[in-house]
Amino acid sequence: MSHVTAREAMSDNDARNAALLADVNAASGSARLGWVVFIALLAYFFVTLAGISHADLLLNNRVTLPILRVEIGLRGFFIFAPAILLLLHINLLLQHVSLSRKVREFHERVARQEGHAFIRTHRLRLQLHSYFYVQAIAGPSRSRLFSAFLHAMSAITLWLLPLALLIYFQIVFLPYHDLEVTTAQRAYILVDFLIFAIFWIFLHFPAARYINGLGQSIISYPLSFLAMIVIWVAAMFFSFAVATIPEEGVDRVMASIERFRTPVPYGASARDAQRFAFLPTAYLFEGAVNPVSGERQSWFSRNLVVSDTDLVGLADAPRTGVSLQLRGRDLRYATLDRSNLDRADLTGANLAGASLREAKLENARLVAVNLAGADLTQAQLQAANLNGADLRGATLRGANMRFTEGDYQR
Repeated sequence: MSHVTAREAMSDNDARNAALLADVNAASGSARLGWVVFIALLAYFFVTLAGISHADLLLNNRVTLPILRVEIGLRGFFIFAPAILLLLHINLLLQHVSLSRKVREFHERVARQEGHAFIRTHRLRLQLHSYFYVQAIAGPSRSRLFSAFLHAMSAITLWLLPLALLIYFQIVFLPYHDLEVTTAQRAYILVDFLIFAIFWIFLHFPAARYINGLGQSIISYPLSFLAMIVIWVAAMFFSFAVATIPEEGVDRVMASIERFRTPVPYGASARDAQRFAFLPTAYLFEGAVNPVSGERQSWFSRNLVVSDTDLVGLADAPRTGVSLQLRGRDLRYATLDRSNLDRADLTGANLAGASLREAKLENARLVAVNLAGADLTQAQLQAANLNGADLRGATLRGANMRFTEGDYQR
């Protein structure tokens, strides 16, 4: 009688395990589909951002989405695209928390039947869905290297890539010098990390209360927790203290630290420098502009670099009247050497410290423009309207200023 009872119990366990396996595999299929769509969206945004040039930022060109060929306003794209990414990331994490609960229940159930000597050898593990997230938690026994690869895939695609893309949004838009948009992008990065930190606990202990789950996660996965804290500190420090708009509040504070500031462009001597920047900011964003390639010699740039470019032609401007509408733009420290800005309306724009060597500014409207400290060596300023312009400290060596009009400060 006892043998019959034991056999019935085993049969009942097998039936429950098989039912749970079917449930896990169904949930895994949905989660993997969501993951594939999310990864495709990440790739789509990366490609879109890579196609946005400094000339696009200067001209405020609309963003054309690849494949769809839909045009979106530049500023709106950099505000709402990260928000959409954040919402989809939250949805993906919710999906994986639900999946994690089922997978871990399956893992614990079959582990009780395996015993310590035969862990991860149950035949049902071979029937698990091939999705790497499921295989990492409850798949059959495999080498440590392969297991590490599965867990790394989860960390990279569910956390690091979305975080990197949000930071990339900030980096690409930074030369536009719009503090409101940059602040929103920083908020997205902060919120995304905080949400992942919460979900990280429930991905490991989906049935636990938050505080208990936090303690269990730290004890069970101390290296993962430490890595998350280090990456969080690095990401927040980069976004808030390094990737800054020139002379915003945080930038002034960081640049005021004597021990960690350096002349810019990075590598310039203190005697020749007109300003200073926080050392990491200078190294990553403020390299000198290569006079041959016209590109900045640093990883990124926080100021526009648009040299040797026919901006009037790019904008498909009319042959008469205003060619480019750049009124009120913050173009501090921009490099526009030898670029065509004929008939551009720069009324009220801030071009302090900008480089406009040999730039074409014939008939340009430079009313009330700030050109303090700008380099206008051999610039073509014929018939430009400089009424109310601030040219204090500007270099005008060899500049052609015939027929210019208006009173300006020198």
